[in-house]
Amino acid sequence: MAVVGELTLGWRILPFLALHTSVSSFAHDAGQRTVTVEGQDIDEVAVGRVTAFDLATARFFLPRPGRFEPWAEIGGGVGVRRGPFADTREAAGLARFGVGADLWLAPTFTAGASAAYRLMVLDNTVGHGLRVGLDLGIHW
Repeated sequence: MAVVGELTLGWRILPFLALHTSVSSFAHDAGQRTVTVEGQDIDEVAVGRVTAFDLATARFFLPRPGRFEPWAEIGGGVGVRRGPFADTREAAGLARFGVGADLWLAPTFTAGASAAYRLMVLDNTVGHGLRVGLDLGIHW
């Protein structure tokens, strides 16, 4: 479980379709090692991080009257992973599938809830993740 920060920029092409790109960063894995300092063994713990670039994501809206607007999305991108205690970085391939709903609080402001499944291919392995979040949107 990790806290994720994400910034998304998009364009609403049609009432039911938008395209967006985003960048996020999250903890991916943890490692532990023992080092000796002045004759004492000390356990160190470090966290690996992934910076994800969702290059292209399509979001499909269910147009309906009122302030409540459900949606689903699918996208793909690339990522960079730096493992715990690592000096090098690794490339990753990413796919994202999500659902959510926005509540229009004002003509240019939304609050919503979302859940997104992320598939990540890293060093010939496949990983899976689930992101559940609260979203704030500013529209112009």
